[in-house]
Amino acid sequence: MDLDFTKEELETLKLYINEKYEAMNQLLVSNCETDIALLSDEVENKVVKIPYSRENIIENLMNTKILYKLFMKNFYKTKHKKEVFYRGTNLSEIERLKIEPFIDRIWSATTDKNQEEEFASNWKRPVGITITLEENVPYINVGEILNSEKDKNFILIAPFTKIKSIEENKNINLDNSKYFKYYNIVLEKQTLDKIGDIERNGLYNYILENSYPIKRKLEDCIKVEKENAINFDNIRKMEQLLRKYENAIDEKEIEEGYSDIDRAADYSDVERITQELNELKKISTNVFEVRKQNIEFVNMWKRNIAVYMIAECREIEELFKDFEIMYDTENIVDESEEENVQEEAVVSLVSGNIEETDIKNEDATEFITDEENENSEEIKIVELEETKIVELEETQKEENKLDENELQKRVKQESRENITAVEKLLSNIKNLITKQQNHAKIAGNMGASYSALNNAFEMRKTAEALLEQLEKIDQKIKELTLKEFDNRVELDLELMSKTNIEISTLINYLNNPKIAVRNSKVTRFDEMAIIEENELKRRITEKVRDIRAEAELKKLKDDLEIVEEKGGFSRFIGLFTGRNKIDDFMIEQIQYRQMAVRKSLSRKLNLAHNYSIHELMAEITMFVDDNEDDELIEDDVLDLKAIAEELRRNYIILESKVQAIVEKREGKYLPYDNRKMSKREIIELETYRFLNKYGYDITDVPKEEEPKYQDTIASEISRIVEYINSSNII
Repeated sequence: MDLDFTKEELETLKLYINEKYEAMNQLLVSNCETDIALLSDEVENKVVKIPYSRENIIENLMNTKILYKLFMKNFYKTKHKKEVFYRGTNLSEIERLKIEPFIDRIWSATTDKNQEEEFASNWKRPVGITITLEENVPYINVGEILNSEKDKNFILIAPFTKIKSIEENKNINLDNSKYFKYYNIVLEKQTLDKIGDIERNGLYNYILENSYPIKRKLEDCIKVEKENAINFDNIRKMEQLLRKYENAIDEKEIEEGYSDIDRAADYSDVERITQELNELKKISTNVFEVRKQNIEFVNMWKRNIAVYMIAECREIEELFKDFEIMYDTENIVDESEEENVQEEAVVSLVSGNIEETDIKNEDATEFITDEENENSEEIKIVELEETKIVELEETQKEENKLDENELQKRVKQESRENITAVEKLLSNIKNLITKQQNHAKIAGNMGASYSALNNAFEMRKTAEALLEQLEKIDQKIKELTLKEFDNRVELDLELMSKTNIEISTLINYLNNPKIAVRNSKVTRFDEMAIIEENELKRRITEKVRDIRAEAELKKLKDDLEIVEEKGGFSRFIGLFTGRNKIDDFMIEQIQYRQMAVRKSLSRKLNLAHNYSIHELMAEITMFVDDNEDDELIEDDVLDLKAIAEELRRNYIILESKVQAIVEKREGKYLPYDNRKMSKREIIELETYRFLNKYGYDITDVPKEEEPKYQDTIASEISRIVEYINSSNII
């Protein structure tokens, strides 16, 4: 394959740099909010141009493929080695990259590392990035390729890269009092997934067919943004008016002469304003929900674009992976072909001589006139043509029959594959329900307050509705295959095939995990099961902590009362022995321990934590061993024993591992000598051991609002059902 850059590729690169960089990249970014922000700016400037028309999408997808070919050509022309470039951005993009490390768009960078002032002038909350490219990441130096002095430091990095590592490097204080951070990022290439031609064509048709709805939904979102801003302003004004009327009523109630008629009129005004305010809030809520649905639709469409382009770029890569072998063998192939051509020419020449000699011999031995020979030849030609026509008609019938059978077979197979996929989906949902019910049973036996995070019953209901729709489609296909095959039936079957492919694409997305790293083997239901298991462990941990901490508070209170209630005589003797000071220090330490227990008890346990059953068993074991004979907390010890028994019944627990954790927590092997320590030091050591043993923490931990984990698979299935209903194929 020729690695020279074509005129089309160079023109596309110039077009990308000068005009199309934003439009082409936005197609690959699955974030509708950025589209709305960009297009809203255009609305304010009165230059409204939605880049998602059908023509623009076709052009930008094609240009992206042309640019990717340019990236690959440059990749194979230059020596592969690690490169370091620089890029300016803002802190919000860094936070996004930490959460979602896949960069599907074309990234720009520079070779000039002294760009802090320029980066800071272009961004709010500016950040600089040092980008290290792994050897497998294609890139181009725009200045070198276009022979442009202006772009000599301008670098473009191929799309579909992945952040291998990201870490904060240094902080810089600029002259204009801006605070500038630098991050080091290492980029590696994504592994591009290959999909079949049928699925890829289905994705392409889906992308183009939804271009108009996308354009309309984005326009609606921008319109909603403006209307909602006006609506919020009206709500604010209405709330102020309502407060004004309510305050006026309160003032009149104090005054004399406030008649019942005036009071009724004032309350009527308040009721009217309240009703108008509620109507405005209801409109705002409905508008927000419509906007949310539009954004989800656009994001789903753009994710399909990313999948399609990944498959297309994989095809381009395949060409370049093979080109070296093709180049090495090209000369050998050419020589072989020349030899074959020469051999065929010799054989043809020899055959021609033999036929010519035979004809001469026949002419010498048979006495047939030229006229008879010509008539005979004409008859033979007519008969041959008639035979060929008959054979051609038969062949055409056979081919049509084969095409008919192939189409019917393909559509049936697509339909059955979708049904099988949803049946598997239902099986996964039922398994999740079983796990949730088992978790609830385990938690109930321990008195823990477990509640499933995902509504699997709603998932099952929507999946059953989807399966019912797919079975109707399958029945419709069976009815069509029984009809006489004509153009109408063929069109209906093609429509069924197209719809089935799009449904298949949407069903495949249902298995993609929401949090797990892309290309990992964890499925979406594996992920949900892991989260539900962790929620159960969190609730059990909370229950054990609550029982243990409350028991500790009872004991500490009892210890405090014993020290404080010493008789007067003991206190008098303590003046001389120094015991009173030790008692006061003991009271102080007990109160310190109480504070640590209460703070730990008040903290909400985080779901995003790796809860260990062995750690939990170690805590129960330590507490039971220390307090088994204490009548004050006898009931608490029995409750913890029951929980421990339930844990052993439901989890595999290694006693050796539990014992190792106990020894570490208790600090049995700390090197100290009691004879060399004062009583105060011994009390302080006991406090340290007490806090370390059960992880009590006296420090104030900042409260973080934990996001609710609830999978959206039910709503995603519902949208597939809505799509089938809107397609009117059943």
